[in-house]
Amino acid sequence: MRHQNRSVIRLLLLISIFLFGILPIQLSAETIVLPRIPESIEDFIVLRDEISITPGGGAAIFVLALYIYTFDEELGLQAITVTLVNDDLHLHKGNGVYKGYSPTNPMRYLLDRVLPKPYMVRSYFNGAVPGNNYDMGDLPLIVETSTNKYSEISENEIRLFVACSGAGSPRPVRVERNSSGLWKVDEFSSLVVGVMPPAE
Repeated sequence: MRHQNRSVIRLLLLISIFLFGILPIQLSAETIVLPRIPESIEDFIVLRDEISITPGGGAAIFVLALYIYTFDEELGLQAITVTLVNDDLHLHKGNGVYKGYSPTNPMRYLLDRVLPKPYMVRSYFNGAVPGNNYDMGDLPLIVETSTNKYSEISENEIRLFVACSGAGSPRPVRVERNSSGLWKVDEFSSLVVGVMPPAE
């Protein structure tokens, strides 16, 4: 009997270590309010500079850029360009969409997944769910992000999670703070993975 009790206690300890020592747990959350949908790149940059001062804000403004891309490819590409980390992996310089810059081919490959299923992006806004065909409702738009104890990669790089109504769990995205103090997106492939289709 004593041996069985020890085995049970040992099993419970192992489960606790697994659940709380290995699996990421949510430590903090951030609600980002997007008061408007910009109609020009100049207005988008003004909003970006207001919102992207936190890691969650950097992720949320990128989600907004993706949303704009679903109905205005030109403005959307400009917005995506100014929300991505500015290096050779993300942006190339030449005949670009904004001040000579454009997303690189690997970035465009990811973006190509968005247009066939525009509701995918709407799933990141509060209130837009499969049952209402991902209707985002009225402004302001709200994006929820969270972090866990494994989120901080470095002082200027964080992996966080964007709430997604069309999936079973939040979607990871990695953001990096630039020299101006703005958080820009470094890795977003999970944001363009399919979600539950709309009801209709």
